[in-house]
Amino acid sequence: MYQSTMFKGVATITLLLLMAAPALASSGHDVADGKMSQSKETVLGIQRTTAGTAAHTVFKAILARNVSLYRSGAGATGASGGDGGMGFGAWGEVGWQHVDNSSSQWSRGDLANVTGGFDAQLGDAVVGIAVGGEWMDLDMSDSGRYKSDGFTLTPNLSYVLMPDLMLDAALGLGWQDNYQKSSYISNSDNQRHSMDGNFSSWRLFTTAGLTKFWMIDEDLLISARGGAMYLYQETESHTLKGGGGLPFSNDFFDVSKDNIDLLQLSLSGRVDYQIGDFSPFASATYLQDVYKSGRQNDFVGGILEGGCNYRIDDMSMGISAVYSIRSQYQSIGGMLNFRWDF
Repeated sequence: MYQSTMFKGVATITLLLLMAAPALASSGHDVADGKMSQSKETVLGIQRTTAGTAAHTVFKAILARNVSLYRSGAGATGASGGDGGMGFGAWGEVGWQHVDNSSSQWSRGDLANVTGGFDAQLGDAVVGIAVGGEWMDLDMSDSGRYKSDGFTLTPNLSYVLMPDLMLDAALGLGWQDNYQKSSYISNSDNQRHSMDGNFSSWRLFTTAGLTKFWMIDEDLLISARGGAMYLYQETESHTLKGGGGLPFSNDFFDVSKDNIDLLQLSLSGRVDYQIGDFSPFASATYLQDVYKSGRQNDFVGGILEGGCNYRIDDMSMGISAVYSIRSQYQSIGGMLNFRWDF
């Protein structure tokens, strides 16, 4: 059940991170800074998007896992990672979202992820490891383009403090390969041309939170999670190079090494209702930035998700839809998930 919420994080920060980004230091031959039509702030903002996506994916997954453990009875004692006999659980998720930034430096496109994990009992804690892959492809204003793919490794845990209160934490490390295409006005002919380049980046994030449960009756469960997240991503220095033959192939634009960081608070609420083997659910998440590098506006975001899970014996599967909004940015997407307890 718990993977159904994972991808809402994906939708959220994708919007969140397109907003904030510091300018890149640059220099070049035959390329004036003011004539680079591709927004440097938007590029770093996109990098922040993928970083935040991975972090939100994890803490939303933990919230859903806590719900699953509580319903099975394992959450009340911390006795197992699932309700199978051995106390282990394995899961997977496939998700997709369409992102639309309607600002003057617009960007729109698609983001997809595939995530899998394993968790187990260790004393009073449920410990897990997750591995996720991500793919992003965005069209930018003025004929620009940004593509990225990478993976993230995230150990995580849930610990039962009281029968209806759980503590969770996670630490993630990821690596990405990126491609950027930008357009510019050449000083050689005063016409628009393109330049592109490849570069790599890495990220580190940590998240922690508390989940509280209210069992209204045997079918209706309400849960809420309050938490904090910090993420850091560093991008290597690189050069965008021109094309189209001389003299434009000699044009270049140097981009300095840079980093982005974000400290954010979140509050999530979720309602689950059991109808036989089916469990429809709805959730809402409020995001509040405390600090972020770059542009200091757009500090608030929100996510809505609805879906249904189906359980048979020790296996469950589900489908859900997610809508995220933040200032001029929004996304809509969906996901499929499964879990096996043994």
